[in-house]
Amino acid sequence: MTQLTFEVRAIAESQGWTLRVKTPAGIGLEYRYSTESQARFMAAVLALGPAKLPPAHKVIAISIGKKRQRSARCSAELQGVTPEEIDGALGMLSYEQL
Repeated sequence: MTQLTFEVRAIAESQGWTLRVKTPAGIGLEYRYSTESQARFMAAVLALGPAKLPPAHKVIAISIGKKRQRSARCSAELQGVTPEEIDGALGMLSYEQL
């Protein structure tokens, strides 16, 4: 059986604890608990990669860990291309759509 890996982060808030979980499929889930011990217990359970997840309080768009950075690849690909060449290519595209 394949072990699923979940990324889990516990956050202390004014009215309790929030767990933010990122599933292997990239879905963000948010769970809320009133005590730190409840949050830590569930963080440990979720980090083990359970086969079935408990109902979440909220499904969210999150990224845990490294922040996504824009790729510099696009600008590197255009090095040495003149503005005239770009204008010509865009002009050709606009004629092809007619």
